Amino acid sequence: MARAPRPRMTAVEFKTVCPLLNISEESRNIARSVLVDGNSLRAVAAEAGCSFQFVQKNTKVVLKTFDRYQQARTIEEESNKESLAQD
Repeated sequence: MARAPRPRMTAVEFKTVCPLLNISEESRNIARSVLVDGNSLRAVAAEAGCSFQFVQKNTKVVLKTFDRYQQARTIEEESNKESLAQD
């Protein structure tokens, strides 16, 4: 028996990245169902009436954008630490 998929993002993380996304609200909702709610790609595709590939693509877009956001935050935090160390 297959294990139930686990959420990959918290609701707060997802909400944080939403303004950076260049996808429709429907696509965001589909990705959220997988990434936050923990539903499988196939289940979401069946429920939304779209292809598995469509769900997978939107999920990847959100994850890639979130990864870039996290990288930017890390750079910002390191810069702030350096600034404080110089003062």
